[in-house]
Order: sequence, then C-alpha cells, then structure tokens
Amino acid sequence: MPREAWSLCGRMLGRSRNLLSQALVPRLGRTLPHPHVVPGSRNVSRSGQRRANIVRAQGDGRSVRSDWVRFASALLFLLPSLLFLAPSRIAAQYPGLHEQDGRPHLLPTPNGVTGRCLNVIDFGADPADSEHDDLPAIRTALELARDGDEVYLPSGIYNLRSTAPGDSRTHLVLKTGVNLRGENRDSTILKSNFSDATIERLLRLRGISRVVISDLTLTSDFKGSYSRDTERNNPQAAGPRYLICIEDAGGIPCSNILVERVKFENFRAHGVRLQNSYDVVVRDCFFHKATDVGPGGAGYGVCILGNGLPDNNSRFNLVEGCRFVGPYLRHGVVLQYATHNNLVRKNRFDAVLLDAIDLHGEDEYLNEITENEVYDVTTAAGVGVGNTGSTHDASGPYNYIHHNLMVNCREGVKVYLGSPDTRIECNEVTGSRVTSGKGLYLLNAPRTLVKGNWIHDNPGYGFAGILLAHDPGTEGRGVGDPVDIRLVENRVHGNAYGIRILAGTGIVLENNVVFGNGVDFRSAVPVFHHKRVEVLVEGQGSVELSPPGGSYPIGSVVRLLALRMPNWRFDHWEGDLAGSANPDSLVVNDNKRVVAVFLPDPSLDEVGLRVQIVGRGRIELQPPGGIYPRGTRLVVWARPDPGWRFVRWEGALSGANAIDSLTLAQDTLLIARFEMLPQVQLALWVNGGGRVQLDPPGGTYALGDTVALTAIPDSGWRFVGWAGDLSGTANPAYLVMDGNKVVLAEFQRVLGVTRPSELPVEFCLLGNYPNPFNNRTVIRVAVPQPTHVRVTLYDAHGRRVRQLDAGTLQPGIHELQLDGSGLASGVYTCVAEAGGWRSARRLLLLR
Repeated sequence: MPREAWSLCGRMLGRSRNLLSQALVPRLGRTLPHPHVVPGSRNVSRSGQRRANIVRAQGDGRSVRSDWVRFASALLFLLPSLLFLAPSRIAAQYPGLHEQDGRPHLLPTPNGVTGRCLNVIDFGADPADSEHDDLPAIRTALELARDGDEVYLPSGIYNLRSTAPGDSRTHLVLKTGVNLRGENRDSTILKSNFSDATIERLLRLRGISRVVISDLTLTSDFKGSYSRDTERNNPQAAGPRYLICIEDAGGIPCSNILVERVKFENFRAHGVRLQNSYDVVVRDCFFHKATDVGPGGAGYGVCILGNGLPDNNSRFNLVEGCRFVGPYLRHGVVLQYATHNNLVRKNRFDAVLLDAIDLHGEDEYLNEITENEVYDVTTAAGVGVGNTGSTHDASGPYNYIHHNLMVNCREGVKVYLGSPDTRIECNEVTGSRVTSGKGLYLLNAPRTLVKGNWIHDNPGYGFAGILLAHDPGTEGRGVGDPVDIRLVENRVHGNAYGIRILAGTGIVLENNVVFGNGVDFRSAVPVFHHKRVEVLVEGQGSVELSPPGGSYPIGSVVRLLALRMPNWRFDHWEGDLAGSANPDSLVVNDNKRVVAVFLPDPSLDEVGLRVQIVGRGRIELQPPGGIYPRGTRLVVWARPDPGWRFVRWEGALSGANAIDSLTLAQDTLLIARFEMLPQVQLALWVNGGGRVQLDPPGGTYALGDTVALTAIPDSGWRFVGWAGDLSGTANPAYLVMDGNKVVLAEFQRVLGVTRPSELPVEFCLLGNYPNPFNNRTVIRVAVPQPTHVRVTLYDAHGRRVRQLDAGTLQPGIHELQLDGSGLASGVYTCVAEAGGWRSARRLLLLR
C-alpha cells in the first residue's frame, strides 16, 4: 500500500501518521512486525502466504522509549478494495516564501498590543523561585485578557506545578489576540516542575491566530544527566515534551504567530513544535540542552510538520536569526511530512549531533535554506535532504539550499534516498578536519543542480570536495545511483579530493574550477563535459539559441537567431562568431562569447508589442509577430494552461474578455493575468469486490470539471449502486466536481447455492441499506448453517460504538436493524461474527 494511503488511514483513525505508519506498517515493500491473523478471521493459504481481512499487530512496544506509540497491540480491519488516489502533483517551483504563481508571500504584521497590560504579579504570581504554584495566577490573567491585551511577566522565576483545566498534559493554553511577554529573556523564567515526564506541553496554541510570545526562558526543573547518545534514549530524560506546541484544531490552523527572543532548554522532544500551521515566525531565539537526543523525535530545536499530504496548511513559516547550541541537540531545525514553502534563514548552529538542518525524508518540498552558519557538526551534515530509518526516505522536490557557510562538518550538504530536484548553490564548505568528510555528498539525488559552491581548505584525511556515490538506501527504500546531476561553476581546492564520482549516469560538468587538491578529478563512470555559449547585445534586440539553455556538450552545434526591436535592424556578429548571416551557427568546442550588433534604422516606422504572463498561460496574436507597422490592429487571445483560468488584462487592455483587440500606436506592454483554478479531491471507497475507473484519471481536479466513474466488478461480484456524493445505479455515472467529493461504490457477492431453496453456502456480510444512512440501517447477513451471530460497529478510531447480538440464526439471508442514533457522521466498520467466521464492511453515516 502506498505511503499516501497510510497517511489517509492515519487521519481516518484519528492517529498521527507517525503513530500508524511507524508502529504498524512502514512503506510499500515492508511487512507488519509480528503479524497475526485474528482467531476466526477468514484466511486463505497460498504459497505459504496468509491473507486476512482482520490483522492484529502484536508487540512489546518500540525498541526505543518514545510516546509516539502508545499501544503494544492493535487491530487492523484490512480493506483491500479501498482505492487510494495519489496526491496532486506540485504545481509550482517557487521555493521559500512565495505563492504558487511566484509572487512573494508577505508575512502578516505581528499582533500589536492595543488594550491592557495584565501583570501576573497582580493576580498572585510570585516571582521568587519558591514552592508556590504560579500557574493559577498566570492562567487567570490569560483568561481575563481580551483581544488586544498582553499578559506580562516581570523578571523572576515562575514555577508551574499544575495543569490547564481539561488538559492534564499541558501547563498553559494561549488564545487568539493575546500576547505573552516577559521582561527579559534571561531574567523572566517559566519553569515546569513536572520532572516525571508526564507533561506534553508547557505552552499550547491550538487553532488560534495573532499571538506574540517574547522575552522569556522556557525550562523545567530537570536534575538528571544530559546525554549525547543518538542511538538510545536517555533513561533520565524529563521535562515537557514540547515547550511551545503550535498546532491546528480539527483542521483549523494556527496563523500569524511570532515567537521572539525566547530561550528553550530542558525539554525532551522539541523546543518549538509547529504543526499544520502557517505564517509562524521563530526569530532571535536560543535553543540548547534537550534532555534526550535519542531516536523517536527527541532533541529537536524547531520541528515544522505537515500532515503527510502535499495539500496542507504547513507552509510559509520562518525560522530566522536563532542560535542552536549543542552538544545536547539532535537536530537544530527539522522539516517533515510534506511541509513546504518555509524559509530557514540567518541562523547559527554549533556542535549539533546530527544534521543541523534536516529535511526529514517525508516529502518536504519547496523549502528555502539560506544564509545559515553551521559549525562543528562532526558526525553528520550541515544540511541533510532525506533521512534513514522508521518510515523516512526521500524529501520532496525543489528544495533550495544556498549561500550557507559550513565549517568543520562531516558533510556540508547531503542529498540521498531519492530526494529529487534539489538546488545547491553558492554555499561555502571549509575547515573540515573529519576523516573521510565530504563537502557536497550526492547519492540517489536525481536532477540535483550544484552550482557556484566554494569547497576549500578542508584538511581532513580523505576529504572529498564533491562526491557522487551509490546509495545503499534504508531498509530497502531509496536505493540507487546519482542520475542527471549538474555540477556547474563550482570552485574546489585545498582538499584531498576535488571532484570524485564513483557512480551515476547523466552527470554533467560545466566550467568547474578544480585545482590544488590531492586528486583534482576522478570518475569511475562516463561524464559529460559541457561548455557555455554567452550572448551579449549591442543596440536593441535579442538572440534566440537553438537548442536553448546556453550549456552544451562539447562538439554541439548551436543555431543563433538575432531578433530585432522596432526601428532597429540586425547588422553583424562579433566575438566568436563573425559575419552578418542571420541565423548563423557555431560549434561548441570551448566556452563561446558572441556579440549581436543592432543598429537604428530611421526608415522604419514600427512599434513593438511586449507581452507578459502572470501565472500559467499564453497569449496568441493575430497577426503573429511582435513588431508591426504603426497603426496595426491586433486580435489577442488569452489561453490558460490546464488547471488555470484567465482573470483579466492589464497594461494596454483592461477587462476580462479572453479575446480582445487593440490598435498599436506606440510601443505597448500587454499583460495577461492567470490564476490557478481551485483544486478539489475525489475520494473513492469500494465496498465489496470491484474497482472504479475514473476518466480523467488522477483524483485531483479543477473546480467544475466533470468526471466519469465506471464501476467494474470482480468475478463473482455485481455492482449494485453508488452512495455518498453520487447516487443511483447508472454505470458509468458522471459527477461535477463543484467541491471535494466522496463516492462509495457498492458491490455484492453473487452467492453460490446447493439446492433449489437457494440457501447460502458460506457466511457473508452482504452490506446494508440504505448506505449512506441516517439513524437506522438494515444489515444483511448470509448464514449457511444454524449459528450464533453478533454484529459490532467500530468508529474511525477503532472504538466499539454499537453491538447487536442477533442470537442463533437459521440458514438463509437475514436482515438485522442497526440503530445509529447519537453517532456522528463518518465512516464506520461493521464486523459480523458467526462461530469461527468474521466478515467486515464499511458503512457511511451522514447527518
């Protein structure tokens, strides 16, 4: 089952993707740890394999101490006919704080104080470090604060010895529009006094917005020993799991949150945990002294998480100007679970134990990492793209790592396990004394661009400036060689090896400056050496290269076409191309520099039309061209790309008519603005034996698209109808995607018979009607022999919510009424048990 399927399962079951996929089933190709068929479940042996509709995963917990997993036994109701749809592809390539159409994303103004300043001492808080519990006073101030107020803590040590009402694992819960400010980061201390590791969160922000937390130290009364062991959890670890936890509330994200000038220490897992939220800024903060750096999510300074799916609210977050000081940090900043368009900028990392900035191998994409300084990470990388172990492997595409400084690191940047389309530009890697270190280490890293980096003066034995090698993968995932890597204009000197290539295909080297290394260049595989064609223009015009790009294998022939501007004419070529032929060509046997010379021509009376596209689309011109006699009348047509729509004209035209016209009296600029159509999802459920074919395929559509659904039953089954957002028995059926849709296809088994009375020959749960249902539904059960029958209904969390004991039933098909009064809308699992038989189906309840 693909990873996206387990993500969806985790959400349906009310568990995090971590919990389900790490504890039960890792990615495709791995099996359940210690799988057991539940006694009585129907199973078939085939070639030594077992199949079942119900499986129990039984174990003694994880091999590491971690609260990520809180059970040792779990039941899985396997639904093999559930159709999981791949997530929509990433629609843009603008990393960091940019919208999908390339516009900069502007962070909102931090919440200002427009109301009262509530001093916690006025509510009974004691700034002395005493046995007094200061939490009630701080909580009272927070509860009385209104939108625009701030709660103020003067210098002192405030001990938190109790928890929030209704949340026994959290000290303080913040609310929208209310800031929390101390007098000074070093003198105002909020201290958790729950060293028995029962507290999850010191500060919790859940589904709120417009909050500033500033000028505090957040800590605990941890008295144990710190650990540097990244392989085993610290048995003495204590303190809150998260000092600040920023998370969504039932899909409602946090937004416009600023955490500024805060010190974080004595925490178990994360200083700041930021999940499914956006427009959150962590600035000028200090992180050190985690009480655990072992596996299972311990010892991260800042952790930014999505929900495991590409379309999520984990985006547009900024970590800026912070210090992360080891050795008691596992990672400084972690990005994971499809979080995207975040910016990590101008931070400093010292002696962090593993990758200082870690894209955690869970499809993180379009993140920007720039202007950071990393020192003395001698057991890992300054920046890691991809991660091993658990369910981790590749990060997502288009992450942009540039203008960072890495000093004395085992690797400057490491990209592996299939992480694609990474850009690594203008970084400096120097001063590494680590044996067999690497400046830029690329394994299975398809289409990585490595450009303009400076790797120099690394005295460590065997240090390689740039190393490409085979990737052994992690637990069978991510295995492969470097493919289609481009090394462009890098400067590599003062190392044991300059550029070393041990494996790979499609490797391109272009204008790298490699000198003064023990071995400047060595490759075990064929590589392509490219040269550049640089074009300059004198006058007004441009030059079109064919093939385009400007970088070519040695020996290539490139065609150059000079394109004039209005009232100018092309005159001749200079540089590495001579004459006035247009077009002309040259052979690329070295770097080439060509000058196109254009001269004014007063005999012409022409004007030019310059077109500009905002978004994705094109402008068709009639007549075509771009240079016209003055007074020409043009017809223009705005043609959006698939998934986009035309919005309006700007510049020479206004309005929203896609086909329009204009008269050219002077040089003119015409702008067509396009915007992405809203994307909607079609989720398919299949009850019984069969499948559904979609036309067009994919599951992700533009708003307003029409989708054809064709139900195809398996042998021995028949299609009986649609449910959910589609009804009836038409096949194929057509659905207009005017929003997100859920469709259930119902198939029924064609029962075998042994005598004219048509009694069933096997026990089977046939389904229910109506489906979806409101308060009541009828369950149909086929019983082949007298047996005791019991029907149980489980919710999406696996909890038993209804049970019907039907007693002993005689052979035949029986109808049992199930009462769903008081249950919430959702998908439920109905399990029928009879003797040693079990059968399960899904039911959909809609209010």
